[in-house]
Amino acid sequence: MRIACLFLLLGTSYTGWGQSMHGKVLNILTDKPIAYVIITNIDRRIAVRSDQNGIFYFPETSDTLRFAAPGFQTTQIVRSQLDTMVIRMAENPLVVENISSGGTRRPTLEQAGTRRKRPQGRFMHCDSTSFSEMALFIPNSDQRRAILHKVYYYVPWGGKQRSPFRVRIYENNNGKPGKDLLDESVVIRPKWWKRWKEARVGPYNISLPKDGFFVSMEWLREEGNYTDRAKMKDGSIRTKQCFGQILGMADEPKEPRGWTRSNGGTWFRWEWPQLYKVYNPMIRVEWLRYQ
Repeated sequence: MRIACLFLLLGTSYTGWGQSMHGKVLNILTDKPIAYVIITNIDRRIAVRSDQNGIFYFPETSDTLRFAAPGFQTTQIVRSQLDTMVIRMAENPLVVENISSGGTRRPTLEQAGTRRKRPQGRFMHCDSTSFSEMALFIPNSDQRRAILHKVYYYVPWGGKQRSPFRVRIYENNNGKPGKDLLDESVVIRPKWWKRWKEARVGPYNISLPKDGFFVSMEWLREEGNYTDRAKMKDGSIRTKQCFGQILGMADEPKEPRGWTRSNGGTWFRWEWPQLYKVYNPMIRVEWLRYQ
């Protein structure tokens, strides 16, 4: 079993377990910084992320901190274990499942998820105290044998269209998002002129789960990605401090398949305020189906 090790971080910013905490998160094998690690206290009331250099700032003291990132073993640090403020995280073991390609026969490209070209609603991340995810369940009712090829997110006008976000793919755990299927941090910076933001996941060799799966957008907070005013399509103005993209919502499919969570915590089914209609996040997937 690999154990995360702790080493000393030198610098004037270190304050230990005083009023606030600074630190750096590194890969235990390569010593390279790990960006966008989510760091929370036990009740997940407060959450921060490491920046591009792996550096984080936690605004208050806590007896225990939890470090989590796709592709790495979740690390929990208690005060008695803390000798330094450099956290080294171990990678998850790589597991690759082979799927027969049927000889030289070409695979068939298929799509699932949202097919609409325009949104009927919008979801904005305007809570500055938490980090959100929004996921859509993709069923596999015919139990197809396929490899995931691409995922798409519909990002309409408004917000910060070119802000980075992380692609997340989860197994179906009794109807809720479960374990990571995309066991790597895949962050994309989309082109602003494309409504459907595309991410290639074929190189990660993810087999289509027989009981379906979840695709999620994880909002990432960076300096310059905030907006205090966002003009909506109907002309109204939102004055909350928001950041990142606006994710399109549509009444497709007809049954509720959207799920959301904050600070890497418990998943909850997304419920649109208008009870007479079901809206789901506009997420689309492509896979290569083998006969």
